[in-house]
Amino acid sequence: ILLAALIAISIKMIGVLLITGLLIIPTAMARNLSNNPKQMVVLSIIGGLLSVFIGLYASFEINTASGPSIVVVALILFILSLMRIGKKNYEK
Repeated sequence: ILLAALIAISIKMIGVLLITGLLIIPTAMARNLSNNPKQMVVLSIIGGLLSVFIGLYASFEINTASGPSIVVVALILFILSLMRIGKKNYEK
């Protein structure tokens, strides 16, 4: 219930694209890289924070909108995590 309330309030303040991107993409990235649920939570937090910091920096340097820049960085991190999965499957 608390998560639903937080999402409902955040959508009005930040926007649908950014909230959806920061809820789903870092978690999917962490799932690709983790071995257990505790590690997945930590990696998801780190991925979300990296997305925000790198996205805001890129937004400032390139002079683009901050929300889409953050989501693009999160997507790039997710794609990099998929490459890691491909490497794991290849090693087996």
